Parts: sequence; structure tokens; C-alpha cells
Amino acid sequence: MSELHSIPPTSDFAKHLILVVFSTHNATSETTTMLTTTTMVDDAGFYVQNTSNVDWEMVEFIYVTSIVTSPSQVFAIDNTMFGSVVYLALVLFSPTTAAFSFLGALVGCLAGLELGVEYGEIYNGSWGYNSLLTGAALGGNLLVLNGQTTVATVVAIVYTVLVQYCVQSVFTKMDLPILTLPFAIVVSLFLKLRSNKNNATFPQPVSVSCPEKQHHDYLESRSAHVQAVDIPGEADFEFQN
Repeated sequence: MSELHSIPPTSDFAKHLILVVFSTHNATSETTTMLTTTTMVDDAGFYVQNTSNVDWEMVEFIYVTSIVTSPSQVFAIDNTMFGSVVYLALVLFSPTTAAFSFLGALVGCLAGLELGVEYGEIYNGSWGYNSLLTGAALGGNLLVLNGQTTVATVVAIVYTVLVQYCVQSVFTKMDLPILTLPFAIVVSLFLKLRSNKNNATFPQPVSVSCPEKQHHDYLESRSAHVQAVDIPGEADFEFQN
């Protein structure tokens, strides 16, 4: 049986000490692994982390758990089982949406580790749900999936993490939650790339459905449009309609 004990950080001249103890108990032995991280906040409000005695197995445990927990944070719930159920529902609805959602959570949590965010915030999925929403929204739902929109979605996911880092640095000083503000900002900006239905670069969906059907409908619409242009008189008829 495994237990994760997290002691909230205390402040001492803008220094935060996070103590995470992972204890493994069984019938014959007891093993305790300690991860101590000192996180400092500079004058601009950004994280500066100095880590000693890092247990990378513990970091991997936190990372994997945070990815699974991220979907539950969309509903303001910190629960690994609930997050697993959300992933299962996404797979049943659309494997494409599930893949981009998982990618968003993965990138968000990994970026949180690289940016020196407190492990407690990463562990509960707080750094995965905004980028998860961005991946789910742009990865075939609000944009028809093709090579260009796939690259744009990945860039948007990374950009969401950077926006969250900046927004949270400001909102923390005012003791305000960021909620889904980074997701809303980034998706609003990247939707400006969306053009008309017949544009092959960043096309918008022909009809609202799952990403797979939207992609199929777009290809059919594109094919019909090309055929109409090739047939004399038919293009003029469609234009008049």
C-alpha cells in the first residue's frame, strides 16, 4: 500500500520548502524516500528552483499521476480515478481528441517540471488541464485536422503552458485562481488562423461532429468543390446559390 504525504510550503523571505515523502509499506518492511526541493520566488514573481537529493523515481511517479489527474481538474476535482474515466470517455468519443488531450496534459506537466513549479501543483494536475483543453479543442474539433493544423495545435499547447506560467505569476500575488483563462486566451488567438471551409491550410469544419467525421466531411466537400470547378457552368451555378 502506498501513501503520498505532502506538506504545504511555508514562506520565509520568499522561500518555499516543499517536503514530499513517499512511503511504501508491506508486511515485512517499510521504505521511506524523501524528496526535498527549495523553491524561491524572485522579485518578478517567477519560480527559481534549487533541488537537492532528488529521487527521480518519485518525480516520475508525480509526473505520471499528474497526467492522469489533469482531466479531473477540468471539473475542479483532484481524483486519479475520475481522470481515468474522463480519458476513457474521450477514447470512446474520439481517439483523436483523446490523443491530443493526453499530449496536452503530458506537455503541460513536463513543462511545469522544467519551469520549476512546486511539485504539489504538478501532482494534482493543475499544470495539465489548461493545455489538455487546448489540445482537445484545436486538435480536430475547432480546426479540421491536417498537417498544418496539427503543428498549430502542438504550438498552441506549448504556448498555453507559457501563458499559464505568466498569468499564474500575476494572479498568485492577488490570491486569485487562473481557472481556464490560459486555455481561453490561446484558443481565441489560434482560432484567428481558421479560414473558410474551402481553404486547405487552416480549414474550419463543415459540420460540428467528432474530429474523424469532420475530417471526412471536409475531404468530401473539398472533392466536390474541385469537381465543380472542373465542370464548366456548375461552379457558376453554385456561386449563384
